[in-house]
Amino acid sequence: MQIKERPEDFIVEEIIKLDCSGGDYIYVKLTKTDKNTVDVIEEISKKLRIPFSKIGFAGNKDKIAITIQYISIPNIKEEKIQNLKLTDVVLEIVGRGNKPIYLGMLEGNKFKIKFETKHKIDFIENYFGPQRFSKNNHIIGKLIIQNRLEEACELIKEKKINSFLKIHKNNFVSALLQIRKKRLLLYIHAYQSYLWNKVVEGYLGCKFVDKRIENVEIPMISFDIEFKDPKIKESYLRLLKEEGFNLKDFIIRSIPEITPTCSFRDLIVDVKEFQIDGEYVSFFLPKGAYATVVLEKLETFKNSP
Repeated sequence: MQIKERPEDFIVEEIIKLDCSGGDYIYVKLTKTDKNTVDVIEEISKKLRIPFSKIGFAGNKDKIAITIQYISIPNIKEEKIQNLKLTDVVLEIVGRGNKPIYLGMLEGNKFKIKFETKHKIDFIENYFGPQRFSKNNHIIGKLIIQNRLEEACELIKEKKINSFLKIHKNNFVSALLQIRKKRLLLYIHAYQSYLWNKVVEGYLGCKFVDKRIENVEIPMISFDIEFKDPKIKESYLRLLKEEGFNLKDFIIRSIPEITPTCSFRDLIVDVKEFQIDGEYVSFFLPKGAYATVVLEKLETFKNSP
């Protein structure tokens, strides 16, 4: 299955409620083409001379796509934003509010994707999509949990890490802390997501089901995980044994701040407003759900009635 040959083949718009009744935060509509969200915000941060952490956003968006999302910028003149020149990025001030935009604040996303199908679906199994893992994210997360920090540093391939290790040889904890803790958490979450996907596929006995089943909450792996279903518990413990872990290993003693804690994720989510228009499909997904999973399921059932 191949998508995203061009950014125009994958269009996503963030759906978010903003209270624009006034305040210190400027809300900006950010439309970008073929760029990572974090890279764009870093560029805005440098040009406005504002710390990256002060610019709020609700979620990361794909690179090979046209994406529309919203960011918040505090305590700055609107003219400075309006005068910013960024390649393949359009910024539009939509109002002011008294709260920053934060991760997870969005309601969901609308998608329009070049993908030919005659099949419609109204739900998906809530797998994490390939964007969650990138090429090595889950592998790096596993290495950090295993305390194989030298290997993690090598796989990240970050200039800041390499420069630090040239001066402070073998200080791999401090080397990792040269990058943002949010990024380190991303690696840990990627490995949690990898395990979650495997457990769910084992729970279902297949990748996708054709008839809707009862929704249940599946826990993300953590040292304090709460098992509500004995079948899920058995699947996780079997998988952990295969991976060479036990639950206590998820207490990351080398960098305690990135130790994950118990959370849950729905097994099933609704696909709303699904439409087929020639070569394109469009639909709405709640936050945290992946359009690539919709496409994979459509591909799986493309020959079904």
